[in-house]
Amino acid sequence: MKNKKGMLLAEETLKMVIAIIVIVFLVYFLTNLYFGKLKDDAMKSSEQLLISSDQSIKNIIESLEEGESKSMTPQEINWNLFSFTGQEKPNSCAGKNCLCICDEVLWENSENVRQVNECNKNGVCTIVSNLKNEKVNIELQKDFATEILISKQNNEVSIK
Repeated sequence: MKNKKGMLLAEETLKMVIAIIVIVFLVYFLTNLYFGKLKDDAMKSSEQLLISSDQSIKNIIESLEEGESKSMTPQEINWNLFSFTGQEKPNSCAGKNCLCICDEVLWENSENVRQVNECNKNGVCTIVSNLKNEKVNIELQKDFATEILISKQNNEVSIK
């Protein structure tokens, strides 16, 4: 009699352990799916803002005449706009000056290596060959209006 009760307890315990493992796996899978969708949406919004829409930063820069300035107020994303004009640049910049939209990395070193790596993995970049050699880090917040001023002076593009 005691042996059968012990077998029943072991069976039920095994079923409970398997059920808990399956539930944990499902929660993990659904969490990754949700955050992956958010990341994909952010990448699409970044690409539109920086490159592909009619009012993209790249199109504004290309349409600027000498001495002209234009402003824009992006409200589509919670990432940051960075300029890379120094030694370290993301791979997609091909060694040229560029603008990138990606997540901000805190505690970066003077070479911006961690930020460059973040923009390589999770960012969108466009080459701006005549980008002024100044550090740009503009926080783009979805719920707040951030105005970006793009100007061209002495054949150099400045972003503020």
